[in-house]
Amino acid sequence: MARAVIRGDYGNGDERKRRLRSYYSIVQTRVNEMLS
Repeated sequence: MARAVIRGDYGNGDERKRRLRSYYSIVQTRVNEMLS
């Protein structure tokens, strides 16, 4: 799922939060780890 976020499949900002719902925090943390 983190790779899909990086690709832009879930949009960004508020749209990403809305689409990921309860998964937002964990997925965003993983995205940040992958990009650092």
